[in-house]
Amino acid sequence: MTYTQQTAGINEEQKAAVETEQNAVIAAGAGSGKTRVLATRYLYLILHKNTVEEILALTFTRKAAAEMRGRIYGMLAENGSPEAKAAAAAFHAARIETLDSFCASICREGCRAYGITPAFAIDDGYLEQKAEQAALDFILRNRESKAVRALLKTFSLRDLPGKLLVQAVIRHSSVSSPLDFSA
Repeated sequence: MTYTQQTAGINEEQKAAVETEQNAVIAAGAGSGKTRVLATRYLYLILHKNTVEEILALTFTRKAAAEMRGRIYGMLAENGSPEAKAAAAAFHAARIETLDSFCASICREGCRAYGITPAFAIDDGYLEQKAEQAALDFILRNRESKAVRALLKTFSLRDLPGKLLVQAVIRHSSVSSPLDFSA
């Protein structure tokens, strides 16, 4: 299958994202075709003389990374070009991962210089506990605020920091559209 055949179903805006000559961030809602655009972009980069080792594809979840990996490999395998065949053969070296695993790999590469073992682990429970404490401190500092008083009429002081504030940030915040709490 040719590149032209593989890109037949994408619209002009998606094609512009695929064929940009710059690094790109693809941000769109669920079901909008992000994974297809990313897989097509990967193929485009391979066909324009990049190697698997030179491309970094990042996403937020392991599920999305696995789906992206499968789609990209499928597009490379379907494409008949020598570049795509070489990329499919070298696909074991592809860097398609989550943002947090990429950051952890950077930390692991440089941690020995600071006397830290590369076998470290990220303690999400500890991070969540610290976020809850910060949220509780915020609530207590702003307890006279109309908004905080309204929330405390609905939620207990025990539940408000963790179950409402911290979980909302964990579930709904992203790098591409961070929540703004300054208002």
